[in-house]
This record gives sequence, structure tokens and C-alpha cells, in this order.
Amino acid sequence: MKTRLLVIITYFILSQLSLHAQLNNTNYIISEGKGYALCQCIKNEINKINALNKDSTNTIIFKDYSGSYFIQIANFPIQLLDSITQYYATHIDAIRAIPMEKNKTNPTANMIGYTCWKFYESKNLILYIKKLLINYKK
Repeated sequence: MKTRLLVIITYFILSQLSLHAQLNNTNYIISEGKGYALCQCIKNEINKINALNKDSTNTIIFKDYSGSYFIQIANFPIQLLDSITQYYATHIDAIRAIPMEKNKTNPTANMIGYTCWKFYESKNLILYIKKLLINYKK
């Protein structure tokens, strides 16, 4: 009887540890998906500002290669990265912040940091990434 009880307790503990590890891994993968979305947001928002800028001395130089980390090293499925890029393209306008300082004399005034932070923290992005992962695992 003691042996049977010990086996049951051991099984329960191991199953809980496995579940905990699986949840931690899923949260980490979701975090990587959000990180890629943040990189895409920053890159694309900077490119939009540079496209508006007629004075090449004021362009923002973007030499950040963080996005390639997610492609080469991250645990996030590479097949899903393009979906996140498309999600950004279709949803960023609803989030983009426009500074009060933006006018004809200052057309490149921007709130890239704030916009990308709001995008990164949005519940809709998290839900979208979770949905991608669920459909990917099927």
C-alpha cells in the first residue's frame, strides 16, 4: 500500500513539474513572438519616418539586427514570423500615436517608442500569437 501511494504521489509531482515546464516554455515562446513583433514595429516605423524625410541629414539610421536573432536562434517557429509581420501591417494604424508636435514644419515628429510599446503590450497581439501557436501545433 505504501509503495502504491508513493508511486501515485511521485506520478502526481512529475506530472505537475512537466506541466509547469510546458507552461514556462509556452510563455517563453510567446515572449519571443512578442519580441519579434516589437522589432518589426521599430524597423517599420523608422522606415516610414525616413520615407517622409526629404532632408537626408535627419534620417534615422537603423542598423539593428535583432530581428535576425528571432529568425536564427529563437524557439519561435520561423513559419509564423511572417504572420506576425502581416499582423503588424494590418493593426498598427489603430495603435500608432501621433505627437502634437507633428506639423508641416516638423513632419517627422514621431512617437515610435510609445507606439511600439503599446503594440508589444497589446492583449490582441498576445492572443494572436497564442492562436498562431495553437494552430501551428495542430
